[in-house]
Amino acid sequence: MADDEMSIDERYKYLKKILPMYLVADRVGRTVLLTKMEAVTGMARKSLIRLMSSQNLKRKPRTSPRPRSYGLDVERVVEVVWESLDYVCVERLKPALRRPLQSTWSALAN
Repeated sequence: MADDEMSIDERYKYLKKILPMYLVADRVGRTVLLTKMEAVTGMARKSLIRLMSSQNLKRKPRTSPRPRSYGLDVERVVEVVWESLDYVCVERLKPALRRPLQSTWSALAN
């Protein structure tokens, strides 16, 4: 995600602030507001119209869990490494996992 893009939560906060103005605006005022909201949020105009018309600016929770990316065996190995590194954060865990994997793959390639 680029630094200038809004997160989903930021978008909804912004839209909640604009909603009262949108509801009392006439057609020309809504057009101006929609153009501004498009530029700020990066959302499609039709999506903005739908959200503002419904007046329901609450995020819907995920209905089904995401599928696993890796199997349980990989998860167990990562958990053992994570425990051996004294439960480091993910930003430090990822590079720690890469180093041994890179050396292993280069040894297998030769």
